[in-house]
Amino acid sequence: MSKPLRPRMIWDGDCEFCRIWIEVWRKITGDEIEYTPYQQAASDYPHIPTSEFQAAVHLVAVDGTHTTGAKAVLGSLSSRHSWRWMLTLYNHLPLFRILSEGLYNHVATHRNFYLQITQLVFRK
Repeated sequence: MSKPLRPRMIWDGDCEFCRIWIEVWRKITGDEIEYTPYQQAASDYPHIPTSEFQAAVHLVAVDGTHTTGAKAVLGSLSSRHSWRWMLTLYNHLPLFRILSEGLYNHVATHRNFYLQITQLVFRK
């Protein structure tokens, strides 16, 4: 794989909840982030087990470093200046970090429930 030109958000392409939220995030970040289902990207990252891709989103930076979960979401959104404050809070306030990851993990564990809520809110 050649060096990417922009960060890459890798997500579960079999997850309808994930697909809807990737659309929302793509509208915020524009062309700053490449969004790719793990089903297409996993072969580029053989060191990351499929189970990890299924459990959480991954953000792979241009330099190859990667983050997962809430930090990955906030990292992608921070590509827009107006969203950077959230990543700053995550990086500097341990309580915000704990709450963010806890919320992310709760939602990830209950995707079907939150899919129903998302569909009601966004009428998808």
